[in-house]
Amino acid sequence: MKAAVLGANSALGRRIVLHAEQCGIAVTSIVSTPADLVGNGPIIIKEPEELESTELERFHVLIDALSFPQIASFKLGQTPLEVLHDKLEQTSCYYVGIGDCSILFADSSRQVLIADSPLVHGLSG
Repeated sequence: MKAAVLGANSALGRRIVLHAEQCGIAVTSIVSTPADLVGNGPIIIKEPEELESTELERFHVLIDALSFPQIASFKLGQTPLEVLHDKLEQTSCYYVGIGDCSILFADSSRQVLIADSPLVHGLSG
């Protein structure tokens, strides 16, 4: 399995990277700065909104240890989570949000919850 961890240098992200590697999962860390990284896998240094679908399609799962803890800091408009959702729709990569991301909206229309998104159906049922 190939996983990408967004926010891999956060306290939670570091724990996820180390545990995933112990379980034999190939992990790529996605961070905005290379400080405080752990693990042995490759690193992508980009902001979430800079990621391209072509980069994300090589992973089975994107584990987001960044968006939910920082959701209060986002202004009105499209959040990085919504941008990621749009990009992941073009791939077979699943989204796993840490925190209760299932209650967040998948798009700016505020009609589709992450829990109801086609991106998570393979994981929940």
